[in-house]
Amino acid sequence: MQDDFSSTDFSVHGPKAFFSNMPLSKTLTMNIDVPEPWLVEPVVAIHDLDNILLENLGDVRTLQAVYELEALLLTGHCMEKDREPPRGLQFILGTKQRPHLVDTLVMSNLGYWQMKVSPGVWYLQLAPGRSADLYELPSKLIAIDSLRGKLLHIEVQKKKGKEHEDLLNADDDNHVQEKTVCFY
Repeated sequence: MQDDFSSTDFSVHGPKAFFSNMPLSKTLTMNIDVPEPWLVEPVVAIHDLDNILLENLGDVRTLQAVYELEALLLTGHCMEKDREPPRGLQFILGTKQRPHLVDTLVMSNLGYWQMKVSPGVWYLQLAPGRSADLYELPSKLIAIDSLRGKLLHIEVQKKKGKEHEDLLNADDDNHVQEKTVCFY
């Protein structure tokens, strides 16, 4: 079945869901349940889908929305060889022509990281700067070939002679804290 839009009243002709006996005076939210690696957003909606009061819709009491799959999630865990997650390590993802389309940081919690992607072939590599200066990771070719996203387990190691250098040193952390405090 193919969806099409009415050019006169913004109505959608396609898959629909009907609910009867809904509470008119309660604040409701409209969303769809999708697989975890999908980032889905409403792209056509006349009403605020997070604050729906059916009594305010008038006599029609019909609510319509169109959702779009914006991106998939590429997720993973990154660890140093026989060590802890490299907290703050930066990855970039792109193509050969444009190597830096999206980026992310490795978190200290299980070395978790995530990026928005679309189906295609991508190159994952360390971001230029401190991450690439301290760590080794050959560029990884990643194929996103399904709508299930992808989960990667990446192991990095420090370059020879850099084993005792910190990616995020204490001076950087204190500097950030001082700047943050100044804004309050």
